Amino acid sequence: IVLEHAIGLSFYNALANKNLASVYAALGLIDKAIEKCKLAQLSTDPSIIVDSVYQEGMLQILNENYAKGFRAHEMRLQAANYTQKWLLKQSSFNVDNITAHDKVLVFQEQGLGDLLQFARYLPLLAAKKASIDLAIVKSEHSDSYVTFLREHLGTYVDKILVQKEDKINKEEYDYSVSVMSLPFYFKTRQSNVPPSIPWSSNSYNLVFDIVGLCWHGSKHNLNDSARSLKIADVEKFCSDNPNVVFQSLQLEYEPQLAHIPNLLQTNLGTTLETVTALIEKCELVVTVDTMIAHLSGGNGKTTYVLHSYSPDWRWGLNSSRTKWYPSITNFRQSELGDWNTPLSDISRQLKVLKNNVD
Repeated sequence: IVLEHAIGLSFYNALANKNLASVYAALGLIDKAIEKCKLAQLSTDPSIIVDSVYQEGMLQILNENYAKGFRAHEMRLQAANYTQKWLLKQSSFNVDNITAHDKVLVFQEQGLGDLLQFARYLPLLAAKKASIDLAIVKSEHSDSYVTFLREHLGTYVDKILVQKEDKINKEEYDYSVSVMSLPFYFKTRQSNVPPSIPWSSNSYNLVFDIVGLCWHGSKHNLNDSARSLKIADVEKFCSDNPNVVFQSLQLEYEPQLAHIPNLLQTNLGTTLETVTALIEKCELVVTVDTMIAHLSGGNGKTTYVLHSYSPDWRWGLNSSRTKWYPSITNFRQSELGDWNTPLSDISRQLKVLKNNVD
């Protein structure tokens, strides 16, 4: 109301329009949010223009307008708080110009889930016969991630480096590009989304009646409170499905859920190999929007992904399906903060599957 009042006093109040776009987006009013972004872009303040174009890009992708969305999404590289500017080269990146004589640095800029999703473009880049290095973000799990990624991406990249740990000199490369920019450069549309990298050898024995369950993501994610389930939600979901055995896919043991008889918990530690092996043993996976969705969906595992009322930009607004992962089914909040509806929908689906198996 305050923002709308400010705009009422000055229709072209750029800051108010930019902030109101965020409010509308959180309420699921995407067309209104895009309209406010466009008004904010009339600002004379360069930082507001950059932020609002980037914001519109994510909203356009959410609206499944990939052409406009991924183009505007590139504006994030101009933002003052973009942390990987030190890896960007001045030479413009163009996949059509890459030859076998070139050396390309591809770098991670956000979470592991983003890297897992957009690594699917590395085979397309490798087809250009260039030499490719991948630089991942430094974290407490970097060693584990390097081992995992080397195993699954070694066909496409020469080296896997850790930012701010390994020596990386961008001047040694002909081109550098964020992995999240590859959808734009490969002109991604709904009709040409490339298949995911398979993140497993598929050599594990399937255990029927075991359902993988991941109820929260990294607490470092600013949106984690909105995307993650509460302890009470997990308790009720397991109680509503007494004939299903759930296998926790959380990396840490949760003592508050130790009393649930049909929830198996394992301290997975920090290795992606361990959690991937568990995913492969499950009949299907139920997860919130975190890296587990990308690991499971990338392997072609039947996966039910829970989405908050305002979903992340990659998942679209309304569809139960996604071009990024054909084996994923989306279950969405119908009201802000209410997990009961999507969890109840999944419970009904699990009962159908159980009856069909029996």
